Amino acid sequence: MFKQITLKNYRTHKSTTIDIHPVTLLIGNNNSGKTNLLAGIQHFASLLRRSHPQHPKFNQPVSAEDYYPHRYRLAGDDESLSISIVWENHEGKIVYDMLVGIGTLEGEIIDDEVTGKRRVKYQLAELWYSGTIG
Repeated sequence: MFKQITLKNYRTHKSTTIDIHPVTLLIGNNNSGKTNLLAGIQHFASLLRRSHPQHPKFNQPVSAEDYYPHRYRLAGDDESLSISIVWENHEGKIVYDMLVGIGTLEGEIIDDEVTGKRRVKYQLAELWYSGTIG
């Protein structure tokens, strides 16, 4: 079971740590980050599932779109984004940390002449993963 979740610079979460219990209620005003917290958990879990040999995308490189599909966040572009999850059961504890750090995303600025908007297209250069058992 998940025991603790930490989001840093993930969407509306500058630095949030939540302890998870068998029953955990997320209560808050609209736009307070409840859905973004759940999206962080879902996103992290999808990347972990992808590492399973029977997953259809196993051995395919992880792209920036896979790790960072959202367009907004409170942090600046030069600040790293991380998700940390503590998982524990009767056999032990595992700490997962995923980080997209400064300098790990190489971006190309694209001007959309139709909409007049500017966007950045990223390709992930590195993805750090550390898992600790014990």
